[in-house]
Amino acid sequence: MKKGSIKNNNDGFTLIETIISMLILAIIVTPLLRTFVVSAVTNNKTKTKQIAGEIATTLMEGIKAYGIEETALELNEINTFRLIDSSYITDDTQMYELSYNNLTNMYKRIENQNLLSVAKGSDGTYSFKTNTDRQYYYAINNVKKDNRTFDIIAKFDATEYTGNTESGGDVKQNNYNMPELSELNSATTAILTPASYDERASDYYYELYKNYEFDKWVKACEIAAAANTPAPEYVLSKTEDDIKNRISRTHDVILTKEADNRVKVTCNIVYTFDNTGGIICAVGDANESTLTVREYKNAATEKTYDALENVYLFFNQYNTTDYKKDIIRVNNGTSINSSVAANLFIAVQDSNYVTPVNIALDVSQACANKLNIFSNKQVLNSTGRVYTGSEYNDSLYTRSDATDRLYDVTIYVYESEANNRYVKLYTSMTSSIGE
Repeated sequence: MKKGSIKNNNDGFTLIETIISMLILAIIVTPLLRTFVVSAVTNNKTKTKQIAGEIATTLMEGIKAYGIEETALELNEINTFRLIDSSYITDDTQMYELSYNNLTNMYKRIENQNLLSVAKGSDGTYSFKTNTDRQYYYAINNVKKDNRTFDIIAKFDATEYTGNTESGGDVKQNNYNMPELSELNSATTAILTPASYDERASDYYYELYKNYEFDKWVKACEIAAAANTPAPEYVLSKTEDDIKNRISRTHDVILTKEADNRVKVTCNIVYTFDNTGGIICAVGDANESTLTVREYKNAATEKTYDALENVYLFFNQYNTTDYKKDIIRVNNGTSINSSVAANLFIAVQDSNYVTPVNIALDVSQACANKLNIFSNKQVLNSTGRVYTGSEYNDSLYTRSDATDRLYDVTIYVYESEANNRYVKLYTSMTSSIGE
């Protein structure tokens, strides 16, 4: 068998082959390069947003720690700045107060010193002052971290917590008069802030009324059908306000001395419906008393004290012109031995309510003289007799005026731009703080 010979070809690639190879390589590599570029850009954006979120969180924690008053002083460069880490602050960082235009959606630095939220007193010191809008805006520009620069706006908004008491509107948290409790021992002081069930009780009785009217109408229709006469029209003669004005509310404050001499404090709210005329059930029905009395137990947290010295009841007037429909009833035992010696402070919150506030207070137990009663409004008993000065004191311990204590705070972190236009938003964060 004849061996074949193998021919060695040492020729290189031709130019055409080289060009084709490069084109194929380009087709393969270009999408990969694009993926790498897009990935790098995405990672950079993600990292920037992450850092923006860290700065917003840090600033929010600082604001919660120091409150709006100190925040206003620091961001107006009056007090030493402590809201965020000093490593974020450079020589280019600027802090000042802003105004905001809702129509143009634009922020503007406040140049007029009289319009700032801080004011200089006669002694040379500065303090926070409120404005009529209950909204405040502060800027911190050129904040830097990891070679990235941000502009920040901190917005404080108290409008959600401010009610219109003078025209009889809702009473909200920032309208409350608060007593100065700093010197009172929390271990011996009961703070009662009962939840409001007014609307729930009103809805309950109105539904009972509608159901009873419907039942009466159905019976009337049956009678009409049997007599072959036209069915009567279904009409509700009472409005929701008519029903509401028949409701009386009682705050039951119960002080119980237990066997070990500890004192349990309970607060219930009891609503009673005046069913004259039998408008939710026929007068004399066996279930009438069950229907007309509705009790919400432990409307304020029930708590037991080793020793009790003071009871603060924060009281909001029921929406009625008749003070006798809004009673505070204090049950302090049935005998001197079972009663508790304490100070009872009734702090009426809606002091500017369109209807004058009188407190109908029932402390007719034999041990009532063991309670020292204080109130910031006139006190009457449930029959209308005014308590005398020897029976109660017309002032609470030193109390602060109603003011903006609660705010919604929003932190906006933007890309830093010339002229601080606040265009590209990286992140925002909202929380509530209390003074």
